[in-house]
Amino acid sequence: LHSLEGHKKSICSLKFSGDGKLLASASADSTVKIWNFKEGTLVKTLSGIHEAGINDISWGKKTSKFLCSASDDNTIVVWNVEEGKVLRRLKGHTKPVFSACFNKSETL
Repeated sequence: LHSLEGHKKSICSLKFSGDGKLLASASADSTVKIWNFKEGTLVKTLSGIHEAGINDISWGKKTSKFLCSASDDNTIVVWNVEEGKVLRRLKGHTKPVFSACFNKSETL
């Protein structure tokens, strides 16, 4: 049993990667933290893109390489988790985005 600490504000979403090895946590502090669940250690923090809290996250269905985050800043961000880089920032919503999900082919 591990206590995973690191967010500065409340956690809004928790999701396991498809293989169950990684756990992603999304927070009102505008970050996504990637954890090694078995070891209880922080692997990576995805930050610097969202301008408001993150409401939901979703892993790609095929691998643990991709993750998307839905935010109060009216955007969805698609991340390459391995590299910690943004693949796309989807703008166009006029209100906060509360949910995001990949399709089976991981094209979003």
